[in-house]
Amino acid sequence: MQAGKGDLERAIADFNKAIELNPKDVDAYYNRGIAHSKKSDYK
Repeated sequence: MQAGKGDLERAIADFNKAIELNPKDVDAYYNRGIAHSKKSDYK
């Protein structure tokens, strides 16, 4: 996961792509939320 490397923007983009490819992938939604949380982006 890119977020572990501190590149949260890249991680979010990767999760967005994963969701686009498979909208039923709950892990992608969860991990995208975690990445947003680590950025203190709560909107």
